[in-house]
Order: sequence, then structure tokens, then C-alpha cells
Amino acid sequence: MGRYPFLAELKVYLEGVRRGYRESTFVEMKRKLPYVHRVFLELNSKGLIRTTNPRKIGEREIGVFDDWMNARNGLRSRPLGPGYQRKLLQHLNNFLTYVDNGVIERMVKKKLLRPPRELRVPKPSFGPEEKATLLTILEEAAVAGSLKALGVFGHAVFCGYAGTRLKEVRLAEKGDYDERFWELTVFHPKGEGVWADPRVVRVCPPGRGFVADFLGLRERELRKRSIEDRKDLPLVPSFVGSGVVQWPDSILHNVKCGVEKDLGLRFDFRKLRRSYGQNAFDTGGVRLEAVSRALGHASVVTAQRSYVRTMSNPALDEIDRAYESASVDSIRSDCEKARCPK
Repeated sequence: MGRYPFLAELKVYLEGVRRGYRESTFVEMKRKLPYVHRVFLELNSKGLIRTTNPRKIGEREIGVFDDWMNARNGLRSRPLGPGYQRKLLQHLNNFLTYVDNGVIERMVKKKLLRPPRELRVPKPSFGPEEKATLLTILEEAAVAGSLKALGVFGHAVFCGYAGTRLKEVRLAEKGDYDERFWELTVFHPKGEGVWADPRVVRVCPPGRGFVADFLGLRERELRKRSIEDRKDLPLVPSFVGSGVVQWPDSILHNVKCGVEKDLGLRFDFRKLRRSYGQNAFDTGGVRLEAVSRALGHASVVTAQRSYVRTMSNPALDEIDRAYESASVDSIRSDCEKARCPK
């Protein structure tokens, strides 16, 4: 195995499981597991663990690694977040299991290791005016001739006003979109190589003007290059030289970061998608089940956990109404009367 058996086994593992994971998950594994290796090398150099060989890693090594993640014994300045800890342990456990080392599962069963719970709460989303302002700034940059802004604008429009995932619109073709009904048939739900049923999404009325403007700008750039707008062209194309290609995932994110910097913006495609569901629930009174179905969730629980803030508001509103009957000023007045009787 050489000097670094961890990396040698890791190479074999990644080649073996490549087809079993989505691209985003596989990229995450390729990034996080070498990071875990570097941590093990550091702990080994300090004499805290005995081996970095994945086949020989035992309870001592996993225990020290857990101490490192939680900043015990001065191993870090502060703990890693629970979600990040959970991911590291999950990827490490899958890797060790592949090489017939079930140490993490055994430690969990014996209560020697307690992975952090996965806490899911609805993340923030854009309000209607905030979202419209963001899209207006992107559109103005696209009108001025920025092809990068045009690409970001096109993806942002469908994420924010049709509730698509970024990958779903990135992989969409022009023929998938029906301009008569403002509907996009998602033939790549959740991206490539994922088992999910195609679905139809519809651009909601506040975003239809933005979509029409995007399609007009898209047509302008195609005419400049004398390109026929065929149905098999990308719905949101990347203009490269005199031709068009589909936006690669990594390049799109890098371009987005550049556009943010140039325009003084800060946004997330996922936050735009969440705003589609949250805005519908808040302003339109749409049932949570309908929001969940439109977002392409298999269960309404996903929308409750991560997309739409619904659970605590009714209880908090009820408590507010109860307190309205006794204002702070009236309570202070009663206290003064009690201390200073006439």
C-alpha cells in the first residue's frame, strides 16, 4: 500500500463506487475524504493515534477524531458544525465499510460514539420585493451585454419563479419549455442519473415578465451568431465564441461569483428556489401539500423541514394575541399604584 495506505485504498474505493452516487455527492466525497486523511496524518504526527491505515483504524483513532471535530482536549479552537461532522462521519463510515472495517458502526451500537443529530430547519428565503430587485439588477446587466449576467439571470428566473432546482434548468432544452402556458417539463429531475419522475413546473405570474425578457435577450444573442433556435439547444445557453453549449456546473458557479462581485450582489440559487415556495405559502395561502408537489418533493415533510416556515408561527401569533390584552404600560401603572397607594 506504500507510505499512504489511506489514499491508495481511497482511490480504489472511489473508482468502485463511482456509478452509485450523484455527481454532486461524488465530488463531495472526493473533497472530504482526503481532508479526513490530512487530519489523521496530523493526529498521528502528534502521537494521538497509532495508524492511518483504513483497514486498521480502530476505536482509539475514531475516538480521537471525534475529539478533534468537537474541539476537545485543545485539538481545535472551536467545534465543527453538527451538519459538517455528520457528513465527515458518514463518508468515513462508508469508506471504512468498503474495506471491511465496521468500527464506526460498532462504536455507535456500543454507545461509544454519538453522531450529531441532523437538525433541519427552514432556511431563509427572499421576500417578493427583494427577489424582484435582484432579478432586475441581473436583467439590466444582461441588457447591457454581459453574457455572464445573462446566463445567471436565466437560471435565477426559473429557480425563483418556477421553483426549479439549478440542475433541472441547467439541463433543460428549449423544446422543454412551452411559451403558451409558461410551463417547463423537467426531464432531468434533481439532475442527471437520479431516479425521479419528470414533472411540469409553471412560471408564476410575478416572474413571467422576467422570463419573457430573458427569452428576448436569448434570441438577440442567437441572432447575432446566426444560430437557429432549435428545440435541442439549451434553454439557458452558454455562448462560447460563435456557438452555444450547455453550462457546466462548476463554471456556472464560478461565473455567478464573478457576477455577484461585479454587481455588488449576494444570493444563492437554492434561496431563490425556497422563495418560490415560501412566497406562495405566505402571500397566496397555498396549501403546503401543493407547495411541496410543485417543488418536486417526494414527501411534504421535506418542505416542512427545509423549505417553508410554518410550524411555529401560529403558536407565536396566539401568544402575541394573549399578551396584547395587557400592555407593558398598564402593567407598570398597576405596579406604581401598588407601591404608592393613595
